[in-house]
Amino acid sequence: MIVCRRFPWLACLAALAALAGACGPAVSPPDAASRSAGAATNAERRRQVLALKADLLTQHLRIVVDAWDPDEVAGYRSGFVRDVDASIVRIFTGVVQLSGFELAGERLGVSFETRDQEDEHSCFSDNTPKDFIAGAQGIANIWSGAYGEVDGTGLGALVASLDPALAETVAAAVAAAQSAAAALPPPYDQAIAGADGSPGRTAVEAAVEAFEDLAGKLHKASIVAGAVVDEAG
Repeated sequence: MIVCRRFPWLACLAALAALAGACGPAVSPPDAASRSAGAATNAERRRQVLALKADLLTQHLRIVVDAWDPDEVAGYRSGFVRDVDASIVRIFTGVVQLSGFELAGERLGVSFETRDQEDEHSCFSDNTPKDFIAGAQGIANIWSGAYGEVDGTGLGALVASLDPALAETVAAAVAAAQSAAAALPPPYDQAIAGADGSPGRTAVEAAVEAFEDLAGKLHKASIVAGAVVDEAG
């Protein structure tokens, strides 16, 4: 899986998932009664794997939380807020490359071209459409500056102060990408395996195009903001 090659600790999770059950076409899960009673095949091993995954994810999330601790002088946040210009470049780099290189390219485009379930982003969990929705929402959060109850200043406000028309164009592209991600049908492996022109493949292709378009517009916005980034990743 591509994601495992790029992020070694995710490869560790993938290996754990492999212990629980091989990656294959989406199927209905065992009924709840069998699973809770431990009667399903590999039920105990699956429980152990889930516990290991939860511990590992918690450890990595703690690393992120600690890095952004405002009281940690040597933490990542301290340097991030100190060098504003460099940080704006990093933010633009993140959204441009996530939208284009990652989402449109490696996560959607590759699986669309190969039709191979092994290239699905969340092969083991069959959570791929929700992952893409979350990715699009993350970009929207950075653009708007809003996250849950937090209503701050995003990239959109910066670009709007320099080129209002471009800011509106990017905002529309963000919304289009969110809509395209929301339209991806589960299970994803069946969508990419369909015939050309089928509803599933049409939706995936539309999402690829939406994220590619968004990446291009975000790149233009980075130029206007003086924070030019590399689109290629």
